[in-house]
Amino acid sequence: MRWFVFGDGRAAPEFDESGSVTGFDDYFFADFDRAIEIAAQNDIYLIPVLWDYQMADVATLNNGVQLYGRASVITNERNFQSFIDRALIPLLERYGQNPAIIAWDIMNEPEGAINLPGASWVAEAVSPNQMQDFVNEISAAIHSHTAQLVTLGSAARAWLPLWEDSTLDFYQFHYYDALEAQNPLDVAASTLNLDKPVIIGEFPTANTQRSMTEYLDTISRNGYAGALAWSFRAGDDMSGFADTATEFTIWSEAHSEITDIAPSAETAIPPPVFYSFEDGDMGWFAQDYTNSQACSEVRISDVALDGQSSLEMILNLRGGDEHLGQGEALVSLEIHPPQGLTAPVDLEGHTITIWVYAPKSTSSSQDARGPAGNPDSPNGLQVLVKDAEFRNEYGIWQNVVEGEWNRVTLTVSAQVPERGLSRGYMDPGFDPTQITVIGLKIGTGGGSTAWYEGSIYIDAVGWD
Repeated sequence: MRWFVFGDGRAAPEFDESGSVTGFDDYFFADFDRAIEIAAQNDIYLIPVLWDYQMADVATLNNGVQLYGRASVITNERNFQSFIDRALIPLLERYGQNPAIIAWDIMNEPEGAINLPGASWVAEAVSPNQMQDFVNEISAAIHSHTAQLVTLGSAARAWLPLWEDSTLDFYQFHYYDALEAQNPLDVAASTLNLDKPVIIGEFPTANTQRSMTEYLDTISRNGYAGALAWSFRAGDDMSGFADTATEFTIWSEAHSEITDIAPSAETAIPPPVFYSFEDGDMGWFAQDYTNSQACSEVRISDVALDGQSSLEMILNLRGGDEHLGQGEALVSLEIHPPQGLTAPVDLEGHTITIWVYAPKSTSSSQDARGPAGNPDSPNGLQVLVKDAEFRNEYGIWQNVVEGEWNRVTLTVSAQVPERGLSRGYMDPGFDPTQITVIGLKIGTGGGSTAWYEGSIYIDAVGWD
């Protein structure tokens, strides 16, 4: 699903009077976190669309809120850099490893904001070179902070040559019946002579001459790499997905060999894996410190992400209890070092990944919950490390998602992990170059009285 994020900039990010980006308000990351959570729970993979071409239309005010009027993010170097530094990079650092996001779409139909014959649908359209530079700089930032793909929603197939010298990972164009005469749909992708795969990023589901099945048959037969129907809830006269959803599902299930794009967790395991648990618990143990006793035991289990084994954390997790409100499983790198390493280990700048499976809850009780806890104040996971002086760094809190493997990460540094409303913790003087312990914490949400008696599972612990 392509999901529009900034649009014309009316709600996010935040701007000062000069047009520079200042960051995000207190709601942005909480809302984005919830969207990611909903997507993961429903097996939806997202392509967040950063901008829409209407950002370059003339600014207007609506009840004190500026609509449009953000062309200077493209044309003004200072404003552009403020967007990269204060919006894009924080966004990528928070979600750049999230498996729910398959790719980032830089702009919806950018040609509408470019001075081109047949384009330029706004009052402050920019030059082709300015837009191409804008696209390439954003693409470079995404590639430097994530392994996720980058695309761009071109308004028509005829404009794809504008983007052939870009660093996009795949091309995308949109199709509507009005384009048929000059850009017919029934054309083989191979005849476009493109150097990368191409998808149809929009095709209509209302007021169109083709049925859903005809669209998907035509697009598939012509060798395109994918297709996204317009739209789920845009509300315009080209949107009727609800009326075609059954037909869409029937076609997709009949062609599962090409529609099943869900990446398996195994393919996302970063090399190397230092703790696979194939040979036992590998020295991991349950924390028994007075305020962290919710994990009573660790043992080997056959609920595995990779191979045959994982580490099972036995939990008695109780919200509001000073002893059982959180639990941890740890390993000493001094006593049980990974093969080829000697503790303390310099992990500054390295990203630790721990995969955690949280079983689905079967309880409907208000207090007896699953590992995710109370949805109004959910339980969370954090990667933790200790240095040679037992000073701690805890990664950003990640809400537990039940019924799947959660990828929990920490990029070890001397700075407190902090993004919006979600933040980690660091003891004063923490030294990221002297790591002696790594582990996983699960904790109950603030104010929650939910409790969970059961297990979660750890596997494929490693770092880059």
